[in-house]
Amino acid sequence: MMKSEPRLVMDKVYHCALDDTINILEEITQKADGLKSIFDVEVMSLLRQFHEKYGAKFSLYLFFEKTNGFDLRQVPEKFRAQWRQNADWLKMSFHSKTRKPEDVHYYTYEEADYQTAKADFDMIKREILRFAGPEVWDNYPRTHFWSGSEEAVRAWRDCGIDGLFYSYPGFPAMYFDDAKLKELQAMDFWYDRDMRMLFLPTNIKLPSLTVEEVKKDLADAEGRRIIEIFCDDHNLAELWEHMDTAISWAVEHGYQPAFYEEAFIAVNA
Repeated sequence: MMKSEPRLVMDKVYHCALDDTINILEEITQKADGLKSIFDVEVMSLLRQFHEKYGAKFSLYLFFEKTNGFDLRQVPEKFRAQWRQNADWLKMSFHSKTRKPEDVHYYTYEEADYQTAKADFDMIKREILRFAGPEVWDNYPRTHFWSGSEEAVRAWRDCGIDGLFYSYPGFPAMYFDDAKLKELQAMDFWYDRDMRMLFLPTNIKLPSLTVEEVKKDLADAEGRRIIEIFCDDHNLAELWEHMDTAISWAVEHGYQPAFYEEAFIAVNA
């Protein structure tokens, strides 16, 4: 855990993520006996293509369970070595406890107490370490719909994380009021000294946007030090062109792929 105020040490970075991740892990689990590689699954294959083409680095933010009965405890350890071998560009972290497709806001943390937030986090981290290994863990999770009460953020801080994300414009986030959130969305990042937590932007959102709208957001983001690009595990295949557009723009404008553990170091506050 970062013990003091962080400093961004890479000038221009971009990072990619899949929120709502659980479908690809369910597919890997269901097909495990016949799979030779995690990259035999379509979405995983697409991620590898983006990495090989651009050097892109991805974080997968995981649900623990689906309402159909699948949960992370069922994911086999068969591919643990492969997850670890690709940890230089592919990591996983916490998102939320339960995915309910018919209610996308089903399990968020606006009113979560400390113990609930901590228990959910520990449950997901434990399973990631089991089936994929510690090398794969990303200490900068994005919570479902950027949600988190002050008690929840304290819990996640005490679990050892180094940073969280605030929202794309038009969405609430964490314990911030509208005025604070508007201020944050104009910043590259912000460190809450009282909470002792780094907050990072989400500025390139792919779901529900056209390619032209993504291009506009990219143009608006020019000059920022951080470009954070995301979609979901269940819509990457249909948003392939959106992701390719965003990553190619970042590369063409001189941004380097990075995990935030590489981009930030702790300094004395």
